[in-house]
Amino acid sequence: MSASPCSLTPDPQGELSISPGAASTGSPESLVRRPDAMTYVGGALITLAGVAVAVAGVRTDLESDEPIRSIWLGGVVGMALLLICSGLTMVARRTVFDADGIHSRGLIRHVDLPWPDTRTAFVVDVGTHSHDQGNDRHSARRRREVTLTVHVLAPGRSATLAMPRILSAPAREEPALRARLEADLDEIWAWALDRGYAREWDQGGYVPGPGPRTSAYGGSAADQTLLAREPLVLKQRPDGRTAAFITASIGFMLVGGLVLVRALQAVDDLASDGAESMAIVLACVYLGVGAAFLIGEWVRLRSRLTVSRDGLEWTGVWGAQHLAWPPSRTCVFVQSRRTSGRTTATVCVLAPDRTAMAVPGLTWRSKHDRRALLPAATAAQSIWQWGSSRGVARDDGVYRAAVDAELERDRADAALRIDYLLSHPQETR
Repeated sequence: MSASPCSLTPDPQGELSISPGAASTGSPESLVRRPDAMTYVGGALITLAGVAVAVAGVRTDLESDEPIRSIWLGGVVGMALLLICSGLTMVARRTVFDADGIHSRGLIRHVDLPWPDTRTAFVVDVGTHSHDQGNDRHSARRRREVTLTVHVLAPGRSATLAMPRILSAPAREEPALRARLEADLDEIWAWALDRGYAREWDQGGYVPGPGPRTSAYGGSAADQTLLAREPLVLKQRPDGRTAAFITASIGFMLVGGLVLVRALQAVDDLASDGAESMAIVLACVYLGVGAAFLIGEWVRLRSRLTVSRDGLEWTGVWGAQHLAWPPSRTCVFVQSRRTSGRTTATVCVLAPDRTAMAVPGLTWRSKHDRRALLPAATAAQSIWQWGSSRGVARDDGVYRAAVDAELERDRADAALRIDYLLSHPQETR
């Protein structure tokens, strides 16, 4: 199923805007990303529908009092304006990339950004939402959809680009669509490097082109409080999520208990058996949801990682898993993703089978990269230095990639952004 109503144009050549003189360099002087043809058709139809609603509403002769007619006209005009603005917004989105920077254009909002210092400044932001499917409330099903946009972290400011973006795509297609959007950003960045508009930043300075780089967050200082503990125990701590889950659990269980009590009382009074049976079932559902919330939060809070001279041991309700110290510093890393406008950074350890194991209690979320990535980098550095300072962790200098390609990309992007933030303390993003 293709993304709708707005998606990337399948033919990249249809999105290029070639300026005079580009043929001499072999690449266009500017790139334009705009909606595809189907989006233009959909936007035009929605705009025409808005015009039709306005004309029909104004020409409708209501035989009623003046206040009623005013309310009617106000509602019709409001709906027409909403449709017209929605349609025009769909077709007005475009982003121009040229020598002066990045120029994002929408129906009202115009944003001009300079070229960032690194490809990883282009972050794919994934937003999730759901809606009902079906003709009535009995047959309706919840369908999860995702919206993928591009967030640019330029020097001094950041913004979400009008294009490229993917709207209202099935959630199951997120990995493929995200890879598709990342590939388009790779193409844009390679073009900018080829034209000399951008330079890829590296810890040693600027390098001429893109390429795989790894990092061990060498510029991040370790947390001396963590280094002093032996053994080092990392675990989930009660937070706002814990309070919300406990509150919801209590609420569900109270409602379920009250419904169950009333249903049992009605049964004793020889009331309708059918209705009370339904009430008992509903009460059991409420009680089950409340208990599931409590059990799930208890399981989360019980998980912990114990760092000792013998290695790393994950302990949870369902058992324990022991790992020897990783052979490389880069096996203790930060994985990050940007979702719904917030960056989530989690410290992970690469297992011998090259799968990632998240460290309990070491996850940070923030709208700003610096507030999420740098604390996670400090924690990752602290875990390795804990073993290194005691002579049990030795770095063999070999970088080991994760088996999950998407996770590996998140890992590499996070490493580059962490290095950039560490070397640019003046950046507030």
